[in-house]
Amino acid sequence: MKIKILNKGYDIICDKHYLSGYSIDGDKHNSSVVEFEPHTSKIFKALVEPGYTTIDIGANVGCTLIALGQLCSRVIGFEPNPETFNYLKENISNSKLNNVEYYNLGISDKKQDSTINHHGNLAGAFVSESVPGFHGISTDIHMVNLDQFCENKKIQKIDFIKIDVEGYELTALAGCKEILRKNKPICLLEMNHWCLNVFQRTSLPDFIDSLKKIFPFIYAIQDGKSANLFNEEHIYTVLYENTCFFKWVDVIGCFNEQQASKVLANFPPFDAIASLPLNTKVLFSHDEARKYLKSGWSFAESWGVWSEGKQSIVTFQLPNNMMNDFELNVEGMPFLHGAHQILHVDVVINDKNIGRITYDSSKVVKKRIKIPKEAVSSKKGGVHIQFNIDNPKSPAELNLSKDGRALGLGIVSMQLTE
Repeated sequence: MKIKILNKGYDIICDKHYLSGYSIDGDKHNSSVVEFEPHTSKIFKALVEPGYTTIDIGANVGCTLIALGQLCSRVIGFEPNPETFNYLKENISNSKLNNVEYYNLGISDKKQDSTINHHGNLAGAFVSESVPGFHGISTDIHMVNLDQFCENKKIQKIDFIKIDVEGYELTALAGCKEILRKNKPICLLEMNHWCLNVFQRTSLPDFIDSLKKIFPFIYAIQDGKSANLFNEEHIYTVLYENTCFFKWVDVIGCFNEQQASKVLANFPPFDAIASLPLNTKVLFSHDEARKYLKSGWSFAESWGVWSEGKQSIVTFQLPNNMMNDFELNVEGMPFLHGAHQILHVDVVINDKNIGRITYDSSKVVKKRIKIPKEAVSSKKGGVHIQFNIDNPKSPAELNLSKDGRALGLGIVSMQLTE
């Protein structure tokens, strides 16, 4: 399978389950080229620098190793599952990268033999002492303490660590205590509430509390934005959305303000309002436009972005001293097909009902939303636009594909004018 990793395509061999749910050409339809985890790639590009030495714990079939290998000078990967490791070895060999090292080992708090378990999906393999009712495949593996491993290999400089081990993250961190103390690397971890609860008997609040004892700065990342896990209001949002909607899965731990500033420069707080320049068309096919999408939007595609669900929100800050009436020109299209041939969208701005937009054609059309100055005068230039979709439909409901997203309004661009 050809997989686009960062900006380059690679032939990747893997088990049949590995690519399930991946974004394909920016969409989830059939294609021969699959884009590897855009959200992970964005984090890597934002935080990893050319001179870095990076550690990849839970390297799986090697895609993250290949991504990191394109960005930094040295990458050291660990994958304990022998079957998965065989895929990894071949993929790294085929990549022609000469700065990637890899070991058929897991990382734990101590050197030990253990087992890794799965139900046929190698990407979801996990280490756990006891899982009630598990009747899958178990494989013997070797685990090492990373502090001891690096001391034996004389690896002294580590700048970035990625850990994705299906709930085993805290035990892996316990094997890196000296590395964390001496090197203070930026750490990217998975926060998977299901794996934490079922495989490790660890609740999400307990997991976050444990991270707080290690890192002075912790941020969860979702849709190009960050949540500060030392901020109680942010924590509630993360706990709720991670548990109910499997969001905020990527967590970044930092040891100093310089590292934290780098995170915030690339992933602004999700409750911050970005300024929208006057007379500038914003294209929602670009990641840069994500900062205006508050909630209720799917992933960016080559043409723009779909609303997902019955309510989608756009937020922005007006330019300084702009207190006249203004218009927001929105280029968009409805998701219509078959008997579903009309879409009504009610527009609410700063709690003021502005009116209804009706779409009866799947073509891209420009709609002008007139916004009087009194709608924003009390908000100090802050604009909160709520699109209420009366009847979103999924491609699955309309027998178009297996895509279960409830789609309504597709936004191509928006432009603010006086």
